[in-house]
Parts: sequence; C-alpha cells; structure tokens
Amino acid sequence: MDTIADGAVVVREVAISARPETVWEFLVDPRKAVRWMGVSASLDPRPGGQYRVEVIPGEVAAGEFVEIDPPRRLVHTWGWEPGSTSPSLPVRPSSSSSCCPTGTERCCGSPTAGFPTPPRPGFMRKARSPGFISIAVSDAQRSAVFYEKYLGAVRDTFDFGPDAVAFVGWPTFAVNAARGPDVPSPATSPIQLWWRASDAQSLYAKVIADDVPILQEPFDGPFGRTFAMADPDGYRVTIYEKDQPQFWPPPRS
Repeated sequence: MDTIADGAVVVREVAISARPETVWEFLVDPRKAVRWMGVSASLDPRPGGQYRVEVIPGEVAAGEFVEIDPPRRLVHTWGWEPGSTSPSLPVRPSSSSSCCPTGTERCCGSPTAGFPTPPRPGFMRKARSPGFISIAVSDAQRSAVFYEKYLGAVRDTFDFGPDAVAFVGWPTFAVNAARGPDVPSPATSPIQLWWRASDAQSLYAKVIADDVPILQEPFDGPFGRTFAMADPDGYRVTIYEKDQPQFWPPPRS
C-alpha cells in the first residue's frame, strides 16, 4: 500500500513466476533493477541506505531504504527530487509457487501511475525518450506468447481485453490486434525492435529449434553477440547483449 503526494492510495499486486529470492535481487541489485525500470540505479539496501534511480535521462527518483527483511519485505522512501513517499513491497510465495510483490503501480510497468505528483512545472514536457511502445499485430494473444516464451516478457496483470496485451517494463511494451489481414514481410516492415539478452547465442539455439525465422545470423558487433529474428507478424527483432557500444564513448586524448 502506498500513499502518494496527493493523499491517494495505490495498491497493486503482481504474480511473478519466480522464487521470492529471485524477485528480491531485482529490487535491490542495481544491475538487475535497471532491467525492468530506469536507465541507471544507485542502491544501498540497508536502513538509511540510498535509493536513487534515473527513471529516464535527466529525471531522478530518490529516497532511502527504511525496512529490509530479505526476501520478504522492502520499504523505502520514493520521490522525484525533491519530495518523497514510502512504497512498501512485500514479497511472498503464492499457492502457484510464484511470488507476489505488492507495491505501487510502477511494479507493473506503468510509466507514471503510482509515482508522486511531479514537483516542478514543466516536468517531462520535453520529449526525451518513449514511455510506451505498442505495435499493431494480427493476433495479440499469439504475439504475447511469442514475446513471453522467447524474450522473457512479463504481462501486466491489468486486463486490456482479448485484443491487447501490455508488458512490465520501461518503456512499457504492448501488442494490439489493430493490424488487418495484410501481414508485413520481414523485409518491408518499417518497425524494428531491439531486445537485450544475457546470452544471445543460447537464445538463438532455442529459436532455431522452434523454427523461428532468422533474418540475420549471429555475429559479434559493437553491441556484443547479435542476431535478428522475425516475430509472428514479421517484425524484425534484433537480439543483442550490450547496451553500450564498444567504441563509445571515444577514448580521451
């Protein structure tokens, strides 16, 4: 349960197919935390320790850890600099052997719901980066299964109906059945998605075994091991391992 800046209370429960110990690491380990929210994080998970996440470039949410009970309960203050609130994130096993972290709407990938009211005029009025990306597909449920099975996408628990599925993360990614019967070919679709993987070669072996169309064979490039495949509608999905190209930033003279 969370009290945000305007006094409203937001409660959200999410079932995740993972052990509490696994989910806990994604809440307190900076390297894992940015895989589901933010572009950088500085986390010191002990009472009084720093909580600081650059959610999008130039916009920072910060606070301090208040209560730590691994891997069951995590409380920290939270707010856009300046200002804060106190999300409580209990993590408990469910009857289906998954775990349910309960906290603000942000745990489900919503870009703004559950955040404190922005404290300054003009907040996020400048276009910095997308917060929500949705692609039109011919069958939302079929595409959702593809992104879950091969790319580890986790569905938002909100029911958008049979023709749309949103996933946890930042920016929020979604599929919607707005496309007509004409399906784009991998060669002509103007949409390309890049998806980071910890082991691109292993994922390549998995999709090859399932006869997923491969558009570019694996190679070692500036973004690490990289390959490209087509999703069920023909969209090009490039799999890579490193966000930071090896040649950037340039060496100082």
